[in-house]
Amino acid sequence: MGLSLWLVPSSSQATTLSSLQQHLSSLPGPRTSAPFEPHVTLLSGVGQQADDADSVWDKLQGSIKVTRKHDNVVDFACPIVDAVTRGMYFQCVLLQLDIPESLLRLNRDLAKAFDKPQSPPYFPHASLLYGDMTLDQAESHIAQLRESGWVSNGANAHASACSVGGPQVAKEDRLTHLQLVSIELWDTNGPVQDWKRLRSAQIDSLYA
Repeated sequence: MGLSLWLVPSSSQATTLSSLQQHLSSLPGPRTSAPFEPHVTLLSGVGQQADDADSVWDKLQGSIKVTRKHDNVVDFACPIVDAVTRGMYFQCVLLQLDIPESLLRLNRDLAKAFDKPQSPPYFPHASLLYGDMTLDQAESHIAQLRESGWVSNGANAHASACSVGGPQVAKEDRLTHLQLVSIELWDTNGPVQDWKRLRSAQIDSLYA
């Protein structure tokens, strides 16, 4: 897959997402990938090898210089729409996100800078599992997320605590949105366990 730009949530939310990943991976079903850092892909395929990191990071900063003329950004707050599956290995079980116009604008500017036509259109999400699952298997995992209230949804949003077959989760720890606070460049070549972080910066410092 080459190099990928990721948006990374706050440390507390990353811990919650990692707990969700760990639990879902332990449920009966097909083998899933190795654990991965919680993230929302901003744009993939922005380079081929780690040697491209400097030029990729320069293009990112150049795009942000253009974008920040319109946007005063400290971070990106993205409401969670629902837990869904897209029926693909890398979009097996995920949290679909609603994103602010400022983030959509950054994605579009980066797509132009890296000559990456957006087809299909940008689909912002945070994956919880990578794996080869049938739709029924993925929906079974998603049903547990909804019923237990890990993701605030409908009537479950008002329960005082919830559980997914493990420790109870306090209402204040439940996920209603993701607060994306940094941008990272990753080498996503090869199997998941071999992925490596190449660059990282807080969003507020990039937009300063």
